[in-house]
This record gives sequence, C-alpha cells and structure tokens, in this order.
Amino acid sequence: MLSGSTLLLVALIANLVVAFARAGRLRQPDSLLPDGWYLLGVVVVDRWRRHGIGRALTERRVAWLSQRTDSVHYIANSRNQASLDLHAAMGFVEVARGFTASGMTFDGGEGVLCRLALLRD
Repeated sequence: MLSGSTLLLVALIANLVVAFARAGRLRQPDSLLPDGWYLLGVVVVDRWRRHGIGRALTERRVAWLSQRTDSVHYIANSRNQASLDLHAAMGFVEVARGFTASGMTFDGGEGVLCRLALLRD
C-alpha cells in the first residue's frame, strides 16, 4: 500500500505474512528530529529472522524513497545492534544520539538518529 507520503510493504511466504515495513514523511515540530522522509520500522516474524527479509524490505523502501528525496532518516534504540549494523552496512551514518521526541521511548537505551544521503537522477 502506498500513498504520496506513505509506503507499507508486506513480505509473504506461502501466503503467510512474515514481515512488514513502513516508510514515510515525518514532521514533529515539538522535537529535535528533522522533518523529512524516514524508515518507520520493520517487523519480521521470529522464525524468519536472519533470512535477509528485513534487508530486502529496507532496500525496497530506500528505492521508493530515492524517487522522492535526497536523504532518508532512520531511528533506532542504541541497544538494537542488529538494526544499527544492517543500516550501517547500507551506508547510513549516525547523526545524533540521546535525543527525545514526542511519543518515542527507548527501553534501556537511547535514541540513535541515522541518515543516508541518496543520489537522485
């Protein structure tokens, strides 16, 4: 599903949903986060983790966003090393750490804001 400012991807295996991921435009005037396009989360069913599904969904979201912007942001908990490693391998770089934003909590860790610069045609 997609609209002008939102994308939802679903991964199916044998007609079963095994993962989903979102991307979209984020505006939070009451926070320090920059307005812009963000990867808004990916969830993969436990049994299907470590099979490349999360990476594939992230690559598809970045490709969709590359048609709309010259940079993409991503937010993670500092304790989510698997996510930080995946995004670093794709070229995301850390921009800020320890920030606060409306409605976001980081259980046992702190927020990490990362950015990927995109080349547009």
